[in-house]
Amino acid sequence: MLAPAFHFLGDAVNERERELWVDKDEDIFNWWKDTKLSKRKFMRKHRKELDAVIKRVREAPPHHATRRYIEEALKQD
Repeated sequence: MLAPAFHFLGDAVNERERELWVDKDEDIFNWWKDTKLSKRKFMRKHRKELDAVIKRVREAPPHHATRRYIEEALKQD
């Protein structure tokens, strides 16, 4: 999955950007749906992991899959 074509200014990830990633990135969307949480609860519970995944994808070449970064972020907890 290619990274969504949006990036807000700065390195910080805000709520709107997290929400866009959940909506637009297939791997993050599937991760959210697997949890059976509301989107708001999912983003609150996994904020740290989401931010780590989003930052990794921003820095990665465009062909890298998000799924690998999700798995790595979840292992760190």
